[in-house]
Amino acid sequence: MNLREPKTVKFINNKGIGVSFCMPIIKTKTSFSLGGDCASLSSEELRKVILEIISLKKKGFKIINNIIFFEEILRFLEGKNKYYCFGGKKLFYLDWNLNVYPCMFKGNSQKIYNFNFDFNDDICNECLLQCFREPSIFLISQPIASISFLKEFKTYLALYHKNLLLIQYLKHLHTVLKKIYQ
Repeated sequence: MNLREPKTVKFINNKGIGVSFCMPIIKTKTSFSLGGDCASLSSEELRKVILEIISLKKKGFKIINNIIFFEEILRFLEGKNKYYCFGGKKLFYLDWNLNVYPCMFKGNSQKIYNFNFDFNDDICNECLLQCFREPSIFLISQPIASISFLKEFKTYLALYHKNLLLIQYLKHLHTVLKKIYQ
């Protein structure tokens, strides 16, 4: 993956949409398969991609992930991560069949009404799955993550504002078209 020419991110941002990155992994235990060609990135290749994403974010590209998450990935790759995952403790995956998974890697699914929600006290640092790791950072470091979020608030607000303008335009267009075709 080469983000040095961030054409895709620019294209998506120009549509008023932010980009969220998930880490490449391979897993088929849940109700859908994760992975693909990029799931075999070496630690060094992943480090380079993360540094490129951080650079884009600092240049003002609308990347939704919090910078603390990307910094944590870099620490994870060095074996020095600061935060651990709450998957199976405070975060669970619920699929569309109402199967609950403690995380994408551990434990078997159970129907939600059979799931006992026994909280596992083990600290886990085995993966970088964004949908568990990034919320875990917020749960662990609420003051730090909140400050970081506030620093990035302008980006989130700009995306929200563009979406509101788009919704207002679509409502107006709908009204006009409705009058024309009545």
